[in-house]
Amino acid sequence: MADKSISNSVPNEVLVLILKYLDAVSLTRTRSTCRVYRDIITSSCNDIWKSLHDEKWPNGKRTHSRLRNENTTWSRIGWMVNSTAENSSDEGSSTDVATEVNWHREFMKRARLDASVFRRIMSLDTNRSTENTIWFSLMQDGEDIIDKIKSILLEHCQTPNPELCRTCEMVLNGIARCTAYQEWRYLNEMGREANIEDGAIAIAKFYQNHEKIMSSNNLHDIDRYTTEMLGNMAKIIQTRLEERLGIENADKPNPWSTKNERKTSSSYPLMEVIEEMKLFFETGYYNDISINPFRGNESDYYNHNNSLIDCVLQTSTGIPITLAVIYTAVVRRACGIELDIIGLPGHIVVGLPHEPGAPDSQRVFVDTFHHGRILSFEEAQNIVTRYNIMFREEMVRPISHQQVWQRMVRNLVQCHSMRALTDEGGANNGNEAVNRDWMVAVPLRFFLEDLAPNISTFFQLVEAPGWCPRFC
Repeated sequence: MADKSISNSVPNEVLVLILKYLDAVSLTRTRSTCRVYRDIITSSCNDIWKSLHDEKWPNGKRTHSRLRNENTTWSRIGWMVNSTAENSSDEGSSTDVATEVNWHREFMKRARLDASVFRRIMSLDTNRSTENTIWFSLMQDGEDIIDKIKSILLEHCQTPNPELCRTCEMVLNGIARCTAYQEWRYLNEMGREANIEDGAIAIAKFYQNHEKIMSSNNLHDIDRYTTEMLGNMAKIIQTRLEERLGIENADKPNPWSTKNERKTSSSYPLMEVIEEMKLFFETGYYNDISINPFRGNESDYYNHNNSLIDCVLQTSTGIPITLAVIYTAVVRRACGIELDIIGLPGHIVVGLPHEPGAPDSQRVFVDTFHHGRILSFEEAQNIVTRYNIMFREEMVRPISHQQVWQRMVRNLVQCHSMRALTDEGGANNGNEAVNRDWMVAVPLRFFLEDLAPNISTFFQLVEAPGWCPRFC
């Protein structure tokens, strides 16, 4: 009788408008009162449940994943089944999470997941390196349990339970590394379709630890920070070119876009763009005190922060390869032109495009490590000969994005290995610092292409040397 009176007196649309003012607990209780409310709250309140879900869990694979086509990524092998994929029978069907996901079911799933986290963390054997099913399950849930772990840490940080806090920190560190690796594998499958800075961002994410996660919104703050910084620099270049040359390019790229916006020509003369880039690389070029120009870190060259794009953007110091990635990313965002990265032995430079079929001897280069200095072909030759290496013309030909990223990883592995092996590192910092370098170098080696083929599933990654709790 109650069902009949409600359905006859109040339209469903009005009931939905009223129900949106309830919290999750009240909605659940209302749903259990009668069949009409059960059906309405389950099937007609999807937007309400999505809003409640995103408010309660700002982090998660669905909410913040930057992987544009999750159904084809390597990383999803062995992960929780994506319900978007479950609902998509056609290969070309939409993957719009907001319209396809049943958010009531998703909310309940996340609530049950939260309820299991504390129990699993308390049962986790952090000394077990293989066949650790609890560790695997926590890594598998990944970003979906970050919010719960953060709340556990905040709740227990003032209590005398350091073992629980340390276990939570290990789990957060492990999730950050696994997330970085899954993105890394995905980008390497994309190949040239990915932007050059994307791989550098994935590498930087590997270095996110529990302290950074606790102070940030989620694992993808590096994406937003890098995009904002590169976009701001590109916008400055666009504005200066328009003011100086009087060219208004209606088809200019969006500096903050993460999509591929490559063109074969630019409305701005390329050498004028390179001239304006000196604003960010040549000290005192425009006497703009608000800009701290990028420079090579010659005094602390082997510091691993020189290879992390977010750190280089913060400090304006780095090594040639990271500075070259930033340089090419800004130019692409400013005018759409994709510059080349040239892998000279011992020194990376940026190569400007030249006419098809023109000899390499006509190429012009930019040395980002030395204040964005313009180099001729002969000067590039001199860089090679300084290393007592015989110059060959193929040395000034572009290297692929994957080759750039591999070189960045090798630099990082070398930095940590050298620091862990030297007596100076042990004497100055103690064994704890040496162990910390090994705990980074060993798992980071799996980003290298000669080890990546050995990892074909997520389970194999978690079981691999260096990916167990003790290394996190």
